[in-house]
Amino acid sequence: MSLFDLLFPPMCPYCGKQTDDVCETCAHCRSLTEIAPHKRRLTDKTVCYSAYEYEGVVRRAIIDYKYKNHSQYAKSFAKTYQRVIEQAHLKSEYDVYTAVPTHHHAERGRFDQMKRIVVPVARFEGVEYKQLMTPSRKTTAQHTLNREMRKENAKGLYAASEPQYIEGKRILIFDDVITTGATLMECAEVLYNAGAAKVDCITLAW
Repeated sequence: MSLFDLLFPPMCPYCGKQTDDVCETCAHCRSLTEIAPHKRRLTDKTVCYSAYEYEGVVRRAIIDYKYKNHSQYAKSFAKTYQRVIEQAHLKSEYDVYTAVPTHHHAERGRFDQMKRIVVPVARFEGVEYKQLMTPSRKTTAQHTLNREMRKENAKGLYAASEPQYIEGKRILIFDDVITTGATLMECAEVLYNAGAAKVDCITLAW
């Protein structure tokens, strides 16, 4: 067990029981392991796969992880992404996993939230994890904006960090929630412009 797990024992995001997955004791929690991935086409070249609707206990758990530093949820969330990958038949479809970059002003703790989730998923799937984008400017947090403002706010938000590496790669972008899709579409465009062969997205919720 890692020092991090000793300090922050993994727990179910939905009922708080100590476990590194979704709790199998509670009927409601157990039902959340039965995933039928939601597929949403963002562009003619990019789709997004999601596990749950962004409501109820799922919404609360994501907010707590993102804004209240409930890092104990990371392992359970990682296993949810793994279920989506399995159920959507995405194994062996990508060369590298990456995540939507965290803007420095939005960081709420001493850990990179998405990296803590994605690295174990990449390791489990035998795929490389690499941070392929960086924020190119300061921005207003997307969740504070309406639909049209989000689209405008996302333009030019990110830059490719390793164009030589990206060229020809099949890339899966991880994020927590997709709403308008503006952020993920911007990320996909950045990677395609850097020469990516294929870019799709995966989120916990839609």
